[in-house]
Amino acid sequence: MPQIINTNIASINAQRNLNESQRENQTALQRLSSGLRINSARDDAAGLAISTRFDAQIEGTQQATRNASDGISLAQTAEGALDTVIESLLRIRELALQSANGTNDSTDREALNLEVQQLISEIQRVAEDTTFNGQPLLDGTFEGTTFQIGPNNGDTIDISIGQMTTDVLGAGDTAGISALGKTGSPTALSTGDLIINGTTIGTSSGADDTASAFDKSASAIAKVAAINDKTEETGVTAEVIPNELQGVAVTGGTGGNFTDIAGTFQINGVEVTVSTSSAVNNEVNRESVVAAINAVAGLTGVEAVNTGNDATGIRLVSEDGRNITLQMTDGASPAATAAFDASHLGLGSGAVGDGSTAGAGTATAVTTTGGFVLNSITGEDIVIDGDNDLTDNSGLNRGTYDANIAGVTSLPNNSDLTNAGAASLAATSLQSGDLVINGVTIPASSATDDQFSFSGGTISSAADVDSSWVAASAIAKAAAINKASEQTGVDARALENIIVGFDQNLPGGTASVAGGDITINGVSITISTLDTNTGVSSTDESNAEQNRLTAVNAINSIAGQTGVVAVDTGSPDEGIRLIAEDGRNVVIELSDPTLRLATGINGHAVADEPAVFTGAIELSAAKEFELRTTTGDIETNTGLRVGFYGGATDGQFLEDVDISTVEGALEALAAVDNAIDTVNFQRADLGAYMNRFESTIQNLQINNENLSASNSRIRDADYAQETAELSRTNILQQAGISVLSQANSQPEQVLSLLQ
Repeated sequence: MPQIINTNIASINAQRNLNESQRENQTALQRLSSGLRINSARDDAAGLAISTRFDAQIEGTQQATRNASDGISLAQTAEGALDTVIESLLRIRELALQSANGTNDSTDREALNLEVQQLISEIQRVAEDTTFNGQPLLDGTFEGTTFQIGPNNGDTIDISIGQMTTDVLGAGDTAGISALGKTGSPTALSTGDLIINGTTIGTSSGADDTASAFDKSASAIAKVAAINDKTEETGVTAEVIPNELQGVAVTGGTGGNFTDIAGTFQINGVEVTVSTSSAVNNEVNRESVVAAINAVAGLTGVEAVNTGNDATGIRLVSEDGRNITLQMTDGASPAATAAFDASHLGLGSGAVGDGSTAGAGTATAVTTTGGFVLNSITGEDIVIDGDNDLTDNSGLNRGTYDANIAGVTSLPNNSDLTNAGAASLAATSLQSGDLVINGVTIPASSATDDQFSFSGGTISSAADVDSSWVAASAIAKAAAINKASEQTGVDARALENIIVGFDQNLPGGTASVAGGDITINGVSITISTLDTNTGVSSTDESNAEQNRLTAVNAINSIAGQTGVVAVDTGSPDEGIRLIAEDGRNVVIELSDPTLRLATGINGHAVADEPAVFTGAIELSAAKEFELRTTTGDIETNTGLRVGFYGGATDGQFLEDVDISTVEGALEALAAVDNAIDTVNFQRADLGAYMNRFESTIQNLQINNENLSASNSRIRDADYAQETAELSRTNILQQAGISVLSQANSQPEQVLSLLQ
C-alpha cells in the first residue's frame, strides 16, 4: 500500500460519515423539537401531500362544525320567537271564545277586541323584527338559505323559514294554488310540460281515471295521479276539485228566449232527452232541462244547476272532477232547425250537432276538463315551471306560489289584431259582472290603473293598440279586483307576462330572411346578420342558436324602454321567451313573419301586424273562494272559470281578525287554529333542522377525530424512535470526530521515512 499525503482517503471517509451522522442527528433534533416526522417536503414528499390534504379536511370539518353550531343558534332564535307568537295566538283564541259567549254585550266585545288587535300587532312586530346577525327570519325572506356543513363543495343544506306575518297566518291548512281546466281540445300532460320544485312531472295516463267517459288522459284525475307520483321528490300533492262548466245565454229563439225544440244529446255517453217551448218563460225551460239532465246524473256523474240568470243559463258540475263531455247526438225537430246547438239549451260547451232532421248530420263532442289544487306538504313555496305547453296542458302558470295561501291563476290572453282598417279594436277588458268573487261583483277594469302597458294608437296601417288594450292588461284587472278585496277577502296580483317562443323546428319551415325589424311596445330594433339556414331542414342547429343569441342581445338592448327582456331557452323547439316582469302587456310587430322561424320570437303571421299578449293574474285568499259571473263572460274577459278554488274550506288572515261581533269571534277561532297549526309546523321544521345540525356536528367531530388520527400517523414524530435515533447519532458524532482526528494525523507517519 503506497504511503501518500496529498489525499487523505481515511479523513475524507470519516468526514462523509460524520456529515451523515450530523444530518441524521439534526433531523432527530428537529423532529423532537417540532413533534413532526415531516417538517419539509424532503422528509417525505408524498406523505406531505397526503398530510396537507388531511389538514384541509380537518380545518374544513372544524369550520363546518362551527357553521352547524351557528345554524342551531339561528334555528333556536327563530323557534324562540315563534314560541312567543304561539303565546299570543293562544291568548287571542281565549279572547275569541270569551267574545263568542252570549253574556257579553257589544261594549264588552269591543274591549276584548282592543286586546286582540294589540296581540296581532305584537305578532306582526315579532315577525318583522326577529333577526339573526342582521338577517330577518320570519318575514318570508329567509328562503333557500344555504349552510355549509361539510369540508367540501356541495356539503350543504338549504333552510327556508315560512312567512309568519299577520297577512299570511290564518289561512286554511289545506290552502294551495289551483289549476284551471278548459273546454274543448283537451290535452294530456306530457313529460316536461310541468316541472314542480325542479322535478319533471311525467305523462298523465288514462289508466288512472276510471270515472271519465272520454279523453281520460287529459282529465284532472289523470293529471293529479301523475303529479302525486312525484310527491316524494316535489313535496307537493295534488287534489282534484269539482269540474264546473258555465252556462251561456240561450240562442235560437227570439229576444233571448227558448225556442220549440225536442231532441236528444249525450252527457258522458249517456243519452238525455229534452223538450223546450217558446210558450213558457226561460226559467221554466231551464228547470225542464235541469230535470232531464239530473234524471241520469247517477250514470253521468254530472249534475245540472239552474243559475236563475238568462245570461249564464245552466251550469254543469261533476263533483269528483271527471271530464264533462257533451255530444249533440241528433238534429232537433222541427226539421227547419239547421243545428241542435248546446247554447239552444243554455249549456256552454259549444257542442253542435249538424243536421236538419232528427238523427241526421254529424255530431260534435266537446269535452270540458276539470282543475286541481296543489298543496305543499313541507310548507315551502311551490315553484312551477315547464316547457311552452305548460299553461295549455296543465292550467298553471310559471311562478313561485306561497304554500300557505289559497289561490288560482288565470289563463293569459294572447291576441292577434287582425281587423284591418279598424279605427279601434275591442279588447277583452273586465266588465262589471264578468267576475263575481264570493258574491261580490267586481267593477270594470280601467286603463288608468295601468301606467306601464303600451298604448300607442296606430302602430301599423292595419290595426290599433289603444287604451282598451291597457284596460285588458293583467295590471288593470288586478287593480279592479283589489278595489273590492275588503269585501271579497281575495287579493289579486299581475304575474310576470311570459310570452313563449316560436318553434324553429316547425315541419317544412326554413328561414330565408337575413334580418328585419322587431317592434316591442312601440320601440323598434333592427336585427341583421341572421343565418338564413335555420328550421327543420337545417343540419346545423348552431345557426338557430346564433340567431337566437343575436335577437336576445338586440331585444335586451332596448329593455329599458320596452319593459321586456328576452331569454334564450336553449332549444330551437322553445325559441326565445319574452318576459315583462311587472305583468304589462307585450305588443310585438314583425316586419317579416319569417323572423319567427329565424329567431324563435313569437308574433303575428302577417308582416307589420301587431300581436298583443296580455298577462295572467293570481287570486289569493286565506281560504277557499268562489268565482261566478252574471254576464257569462268570465272566461273570455278574465281567463278564469267559475268554481271553488284554493282548497282550504275555512280561514281568515290574522290582520283581518275582529272579535267585536259573535260572527267575527267564531271566524277568529278558525283563523287562530289555522295560524297555530302553521306556526307549530314551522316550529317542528326548525326542530328537525336543529336535530339535523346536532347530528351533523357529531358526525363532523367523529370525522375530525378519524382524520386527525390518520394525519398523525403520517406526519407526527414517534418520540421513542426519534430519541433512540438521537442517542445513536450522538454516539456516531462523538466517534466520528475521534476517528476524523486520527485520520487527519495518519499522514504525519511518513515523516519518519525522512529521518
